[in-house]
Amino acid sequence: MTTPARPGSFTGATDNESTGGLFTDTLIDGIPDIVGADVASAQASATAAAASAGSAAASATAAAGSAVTATDASTSATDSASTASTDAGTATTKAGEAAESATTASEAAIAAAEDATAANESAGNAAGSETAAAASQTAASTSAGNALTSATAANTAKLAAEAALALFTDAYIGAYANDAAADTAAGAALTEGDLYFNTVTDQMKVCSAVNAGTGTWLTLTPTAANQANINIVANIETEVSEVAAIDTDVIKVAKIDTDVTAVADIDTEVTAVAGDATDIGTVATDLAGSDTIGTVASQITPTNNIQAVATAAPDINTVATNLTGSNTIGTVASDLSGSNTIGAVATDIVEVNAVGADLTGSDTIGTVAADLSSTNTIGTVATNLTGSDTIGTVATNIDNVNLVGPDITNVNTVAGNIANVNTFANTYFVSATAPGSPTEGDLWFDTTANVMKVYNGIAWVAASSSVNGTAQRVNYTATAGQSTFNAIYDVGFVDVYLNGIKLIETTDFTATNGTSIVLTSPAAVDDTVDIVGYGLFELANFSINDANDVNTGGVTDGQALVFNSTSGDFEPQTPALTSGATFTGPLTASDTFTTGNGLANLVYSRINYASEQYATSTTTSGELTATLGGNIHYCTADQTGNRTFNNKYLAFTPNGNISGISTTAAVLLTNGTTPYVINDVISEFGASYISTIDLKWQGGSAPTAGNANSVDLYTFTFIRTGDKAYTCFASQPIQYA
Repeated sequence: MTTPARPGSFTGATDNESTGGLFTDTLIDGIPDIVGADVASAQASATAAAASAGSAAASATAAAGSAVTATDASTSATDSASTASTDAGTATTKAGEAAESATTASEAAIAAAEDATAANESAGNAAGSETAAAASQTAASTSAGNALTSATAANTAKLAAEAALALFTDAYIGAYANDAAADTAAGAALTEGDLYFNTVTDQMKVCSAVNAGTGTWLTLTPTAANQANINIVANIETEVSEVAAIDTDVIKVAKIDTDVTAVADIDTEVTAVAGDATDIGTVATDLAGSDTIGTVASQITPTNNIQAVATAAPDINTVATNLTGSNTIGTVASDLSGSNTIGAVATDIVEVNAVGADLTGSDTIGTVAADLSSTNTIGTVATNLTGSDTIGTVATNIDNVNLVGPDITNVNTVAGNIANVNTFANTYFVSATAPGSPTEGDLWFDTTANVMKVYNGIAWVAASSSVNGTAQRVNYTATAGQSTFNAIYDVGFVDVYLNGIKLIETTDFTATNGTSIVLTSPAAVDDTVDIVGYGLFELANFSINDANDVNTGGVTDGQALVFNSTSGDFEPQTPALTSGATFTGPLTASDTFTTGNGLANLVYSRINYASEQYATSTTTSGELTATLGGNIHYCTADQTGNRTFNNKYLAFTPNGNISGISTTAAVLLTNGTTPYVINDVISEFGASYISTIDLKWQGGSAPTAGNANSVDLYTFTFIRTGDKAYTCFASQPIQYA
């Protein structure tokens, strides 16, 4: 997407720290911080070069003075020697003065020797000074060349940083309350990949598709509600571990969930049975032998004597009434009332019959009786109905049991993989401090830093990028002797600056834990320490055939994917370039685009990022014409005359009054002993295509002299101001040895 700056975009650079600059140099994040350090280094090198040049000049002056002194001393020595010779002659001819003249001659000879020695020393000093001056001059020249190289590199890095900023500015819409507001702000320029910050949910969103000016926006971070659910699961890890530890019991309960539910539904009756356990035991005891219940039961079948007695009750009563004394019938009669056993049985004969009917087969009493001893079920149930017993717990938590029931397959799966579950429990840890005795591959969620870490056999390192986004910056003003500074980073991907100077990892600082860096030499009070941690991410890598709505059937060389509204797919088509066409993404110029004006449209379209070839030329004089081989032109032969640079393709643009586009060309001009320059710029493509150039030279005037035995670099930036009208900003020649 290519648009002017929009609300929320970064729109420029500044040297004012209050407007966002990190080192009081630029608002652009990332590379420009390094550029700032390189520029500062270049300026320091230039200053040192100037100082060295001054020292060289001073040394040369001193050498010249020493040479003069040496000459004067030599002359003095010659004069002294001549005087000595004259005096010696005088001593020969004047015998009367021989002794005095001989003494004078000796003294003069000694003085002459001393003067000669001094002359030799001065000459030696002069030679040393001259050598030192030559060395200083060489060092100054080297420093100047280094400064020039650093300045050029700084300018290149600055241009790259500005291009990176333009990319981000182009994609980031700004901060808005909802998707509709972001759509409105972006307008027709909205494209897939655009970003905006939702101020209501405090989330970053990305546009995944555009339909009729309306974007489909996807959230890049979980909502507060989703994060709350994640936190809930993390907070009940102990309970999950407890369930996993009793998985065998859970499986058993799950397999008899119907029986458990049935018992739970009759818990009152089960409790009542448990309360009557003593009576039930008594009944069981009285079911055999000569006991009362056994006797009664034996009279129920086969002749049902008890029923026969009941039927004959009137006759028996008559007999009882008519019998007195101690006779047997009277005795029987006396036992038919009160608390005697037979009377009680007769009164409860219906219940006795019912008991008799339930004593065999699968009847209730038989079942109860069978289950009253040893490890019988009812005994177990009665024992486990109170306290912390299993059934009591199950009954209390029957809702949870019912929830587990429908997912019994998953529970069984967990049970079948319990070894793996236990292995994970021994591999994954959640705590504020590092687990003790870890093994390679262990995972630890550091709740202090909120970072997932993995043990690599030596130390705990971040399992994924610890940095939110592509980079994270922190700035400190150091206290006296401070050496440790906290910062979040991925190990191996962190830059540290001390007072704006980039430090060397392992030499100037160590950074091994992802949460702090330690300076090799502690900082001084009020030193500034800037730390930039870079985030790691992996770019998607997949076949175009795996993408949705893409049909590559029948594709041939030179075709591109174009959306077909009828089929709803992207399908291969041969591109047809027309005037005013707009392209996004990487494009490669080839013979396919040489028809009509297509190539010119391709060359002069807005391109967010492009790499290009360079062109070489062996011409040495006259007009230097731009070619389609690239915007960098290298003249490899020594020049024989001044040149005019013709960027002719600027004139060959059929797009009318398109503003806001620019292009930059560079020319490398090789000079021999006699240097020449580029002193004019034009744009003429035949008689029909001529552009107007408003030429502005660096420093205010065209260059008049190049650099001998060097390669001079010229840069020309063309900014379109109208139909075939440009302003050209041209540099002075920059010397490269």
